[in-house]
Amino acid sequence: MKPYLAVPLVLIALLIAVSGVAAVARGWVLPMNRRHVHSPRVYGWGQLVAALALCWQVLFGLVISDSGTRHWGTLTGGAILVVGLMVMMVGQLAGGGREGSGHSMVVPMRLAATIRRIPDGACGTVPGETMCTTSRVSAGTSGVATT
Repeated sequence: MKPYLAVPLVLIALLIAVSGVAAVARGWVLPMNRRHVHSPRVYGWGQLVAALALCWQVLFGLVISDSGTRHWGTLTGGAILVVGLMVMMVGQLAGGGREGSGHSMVVPMRLAATIRRIPDGACGTVPGETMCTTSRVSAGTSGVATT
């Protein structure tokens, strides 16, 4: 066994698996992937399969010394890795109800719930902000403007 190859591969597989568990359990995807991933749970399952494939490759490529078993084991690991990558691609293509930007609407909805209609010319407060109406606001809009 060559530990200088096995240790980094197992660590990479562990990081991919942790990201996959987060995607499957919570729907959380790394920030750099959020724009591209439309179905985070499917994408997470693909990450878990890819992590399994990397561990499979380490097991059969570096630990097992029998040449016949080693050959078929690494070939199977490569096929599992391709399946994992294909599942990850499906997670990027499938529509899972996420917005195109990947941002949640929870924070804007909470903010909208804290803003109340303020009569023209009056001032009110929203946590952290002072809101006043001005003459720039037309009659048909929300009636709230920042100064």
